[in-house]
Amino acid sequence: MKKLSQLSARELEVVEGILNGVEGAIIIDENGIIRVFTDHYQRESGLVKEQVLGKRVDEVFPHTRLLEVLNTGKAITADMWELNGKSQIVSRVPIMSEGKIIGVLGLNIFRYLNEARGFATRVQKMFSELKYYKEEVQRIYGAKYSLGAIIGKSKEILEAKEMVQTIAPTNNPVLIYGETGTGKELFAHAIHQESARREGPFVRVNCAGIPDNLIESELFGYEEGAFTGARKGGKPGKFELAHHGSIFLDEVSELSWTAQAKLLRALQENEIERVGSTSLTAVDTRIISATNIPLNKLVAEGRFRKDLFFRLNTFTIKVPPLREHF
Repeated sequence: MKKLSQLSARELEVVEGILNGVEGAIIIDENGIIRVFTDHYQRESGLVKEQVLGKRVDEVFPHTRLLEVLNTGKAITADMWELNGKSQIVSRVPIMSEGKIIGVLGLNIFRYLNEARGFATRVQKMFSELKYYKEEVQRIYGAKYSLGAIIGKSKEILEAKEMVQTIAPTNNPVLIYGETGTGKELFAHAIHQESARREGPFVRVNCAGIPDNLIESELFGYEEGAFTGARKGGKPGKFELAHHGSIFLDEVSELSWTAQAKLLRALQENEIERVGSTSLTAVDTRIISATNIPLNKLVAEGRFRKDLFFRLNTFTIKVPPLREHF
């Protein structure tokens, strides 16, 4: 059973996109934390989404009854409530999954009461779309190769495969070193498949194939209006897409100094900052990186951050050249 608190930023965007079609909606998770706060609710309440998301609902609305529904599991419908001096009819409905309460959805009817009809059907549709989205993410971003896909019987290759089995169950970063064409990506896939994150996404990023001016927005996403050509509504980065999974940074040595600093923050704080944003987004992502250039050499040359090198180098797997696989 997936809890609301475990939904990724992208999944919550899907939920919000669906609920933006109604007058005003708010969703709290099983801990009473606000996870969705629609645009219409922002306008009517006068509150800014970035100041509300991630807070307990009773800190924002001291007299809320959402927590009552969370504790009792009983819906409160057609209830009169005032917001900024405006009377509304509010419905609060528990969100259930496998017979357990995983959150509460509050619907404020500011103008048209008829919009509340069929609401339960829309909620069910919302979670059906979330299930579809999760399956699509797994299909697109899931790891394709297991440990068995790595062929070879030399001492070096067998030791490398044994290392995968040893470190995969941890959540620590892994640095894979080897010549070009040695199969470093196969090892990254195998680490993900052997870990507890195997059901989550596996997102590959070719750091050498992304222009310097785009690498930050690709990794960390961007907000609407962050730069010329930025997509309306913004775009989640690879780290957000890899939430509860693994991100594979191939040719990590090619990252710019600025991108290295942001990557270090992601490792230290488990948070990322979208380009053009002033707020941080929590991410739960395991970092697997690869390089064909010894990073300690780049550190000595002043081309790679020493603190980032030590973070990425928690575990190291050295992949032997193909000529040494057998």
